[in-house]
Amino acid sequence: MLGFLLLGLAFSSASLAQPLPEVIPTLAARDAKLLEAQRGLSAAQDELRKQQADPDAPPLAVTRAQENLALARARLAAAQAGAENAVIENYTAALEAQAALELAQKRLEQANLRLEAARLRRQAGAISQADLTAAEAAQSRAASEVARARNALALAQARLPGVELRSLPEAPALPQGLGWEGSAARLHAQNAVREAERAVALASGPDTPPLELAARERSLEAARTALADLERTLRQAFDAAQDRYMAAQRAYGLAQRDLTQAQQALAAARTRLQAGVISRLDFLQSEINLLEAQSAYASAAGELWKARQGVVVASLGGGN
Repeated sequence: MLGFLLLGLAFSSASLAQPLPEVIPTLAARDAKLLEAQRGLSAAQDELRKQQADPDAPPLAVTRAQENLALARARLAAAQAGAENAVIENYTAALEAQAALELAQKRLEQANLRLEAARLRRQAGAISQADLTAAEAAQSRAASEVARARNALALAQARLPGVELRSLPEAPALPQGLGWEGSAARLHAQNAVREAERAVALASGPDTPPLELAARERSLEAARTALADLERTLRQAFDAAQDRYMAAQRAYGLAQRDLTQAQQALAAARTRLQAGVISRLDFLQSEINLLEAQSAYASAAGELWKARQGVVVASLGGGN
């Protein structure tokens, strides 16, 4: 079992030389939505303390403050999961960009060797000018791909200021007991139903016109319908996130297998190269095959991390 992606990455020595699990809390703490949710929780706590300390506060005011505090906590949990998800997305994207650059550089090396061979053959009259032109065009395309990959890596790294990338560990198992029922969005909708129920109860006395009571009953029915619709959406989103996670686990296992096979093939090719049985170009192709397997492994490992976090995010929901 390969626990880590074997890709060496080097950036500024002043960067945070940390693997993804250590970087997540550092970068997530800077997220604007998370900071806003933290302020919302603090305000909800202050309001509840205020209501509880007021001897003249009606019981309903305390109840509402308690409900708002529970919602603020759920929103904070959702914001935390979202912030962590953004870090994971950016970190894995940078790792994949680094793998793509290494592969592009190796393909350029291959194109350079093929162009060198083509020029020698052209001088010997073994190939046509069209063949040489094709080799030159292939080398030019490979060089352009290296430049594109280098730019893509720079853009990906710019989203992780002060972070030195490290190889990606295998994603941890999902936390136990996850489900869509505790999401912030659902709690918000439940609060809306409770508030509508209170409005109907308050309008049930002889001092409320029948039309007003009917309007409040319609509002209650609308709130209940909205809650039911939301619950269906949350359930579907959670199920889809779980399906994605299971697919990512399968793909990760296959990528591990392919990487192991590519490593073994490269070792065999090295032996054959040393024995003079294959050419430099043949060996270079084995190196490219390994880098392709490493790139696929990087993508699979990143997808497993993202899919895992996607289940966590789906379990917590958003909320308004």
